[in-house]
Amino acid sequence: MEKVGAYTERVTASGEWQGGDVQSGLRATPMKADYFNMLQRELVAVVEGAGIALDKTDDNQLLQAIRRIRGGAAANFGPWAWSESLNGNPGQGHLALNNANPTLATELRISETSADAEDFTQSLSLLRAGDTITFQDQSAVLSYRFRVTNSGVDNGAYRSVPVRHLSGGGGLPVTNAVVSVLLTLAGASDDGLPVGSMIPMPKAGVPTGYLELDGSVQSSATYPDLFAYLGTTYNTGGESAGYFRLPDSRGEFFRGWDHGRGVDAGRALGSAQLDQMQRITGKLSNINGGTAFGDGEGSLKKTGSGVVAHTSSGGGSYPKDLEFDSATSPGARAGSETRGRNLAVMWCIKAWSAPVNQANIDISALAVQVSQLQNMADFAVVYPAGGSKASPANAALNSRYVQANPFPGHSVMCRVEILRNGEWGDPGFGDYTSPGGSRAACGVRATQLGDSIIVQTGISGMTYSSAYSGDPFGSPDTVTTPVPFRVLVWKIKGVIA
Repeated sequence: MEKVGAYTERVTASGEWQGGDVQSGLRATPMKADYFNMLQRELVAVVEGAGIALDKTDDNQLLQAIRRIRGGAAANFGPWAWSESLNGNPGQGHLALNNANPTLATELRISETSADAEDFTQSLSLLRAGDTITFQDQSAVLSYRFRVTNSGVDNGAYRSVPVRHLSGGGGLPVTNAVVSVLLTLAGASDDGLPVGSMIPMPKAGVPTGYLELDGSVQSSATYPDLFAYLGTTYNTGGESAGYFRLPDSRGEFFRGWDHGRGVDAGRALGSAQLDQMQRITGKLSNINGGTAFGDGEGSLKKTGSGVVAHTSSGGGSYPKDLEFDSATSPGARAGSETRGRNLAVMWCIKAWSAPVNQANIDISALAVQVSQLQNMADFAVVYPAGGSKASPANAALNSRYVQANPFPGHSVMCRVEILRNGEWGDPGFGDYTSPGGSRAACGVRATQLGDSIIVQTGISGMTYSSAYSGDPFGSPDTVTTPVPFRVLVWKIKGVIA
């Protein structure tokens, strides 16, 4: 592509269009046919490259083409308010389904104006079969995904969109609750490959959006797009409902489906085939016919006098043993299988076409949340009293231990654990009075004090009956002997005003 300055000298210094001025004699940039033809070819290439036939009555073709080429990206449409109406106009800024059970819904009715008064008329008019619509409430607990099955119907203030349920649940939003609506466009994803495409990887890492073809069982709720493509073709019969099996490419060669050509007839697409070697035949004749035998045919032949023979009762000679072993052929690479030269790769299959979890979580949003959580919390395990992971120190009754904060200057949350019967657990802490009137305090507790971690043990026991303390060990007795201990510490982000 070029600026108009590539076609005429009557342009600005930057090669762009210039207006004319009669008084100064400045001549305007001429309307060059070559320039407009170039623009036309560029635009036509975009539209046709997206698989769209040119239509002079459709002014949205360039936008449609960009959407298709952009492929499986997820667009956050915006917020709509929920309506319980099962038919007709859901109301301005509202959306609704035609069935109170979302899994049975076949139509989504959505106002062409969002809850924040943004006009989505044009965007909704471009919805087409294969697009995916996801809506979820602000808690992200309620979330549903629907596949658009046909173009929507413009009803004026709202659009009816034919859909089928893909995944998700959590009940229905309450009336007027705000839900976020996301659109996943049909077609290829960012790497230009549709779901179900397979790629060979020369290293062990599986790229984002793919799964290794390892024969594993996957959830149809997690990968509905891949399930829609594969179905249960590779299931072996032991899979649970709602699960499907991937093909297993490990150690296998791929062969093009015969599809009627007749070279490898009788094969079903996706079927496996055992190894095989082309038939090899040979023949030695006249073995018992006298003093000599034939020269041989095919893979067996007589070579000089190297045949062991003996005399029969009828006279003459014939071979005593005949052997054939391809491994003894000069330069042969024999083994347990027939194969060609090859390179080991890991085959992967495209599992989803957009940065949206195929169940009900937006992975893009999840990545942001994870990043925020990483900034909010760090984790460490400390072993007070000079202990270590390999050799934790023991905590004794009525003792206080001071450990440096592993995150100096930060607020932390602490949980102390003791080792009992080979398991780490929180012993709890309690102060109680026995039926006889004696007072007891049992357990271990850890908390922050300034820039230190303080561990305090009870005066009467390290643990006491689980029925009283709620500790996880399920023991009816009280432990008074020293026990190994450690403290789990989380750094938190927050300011006490």
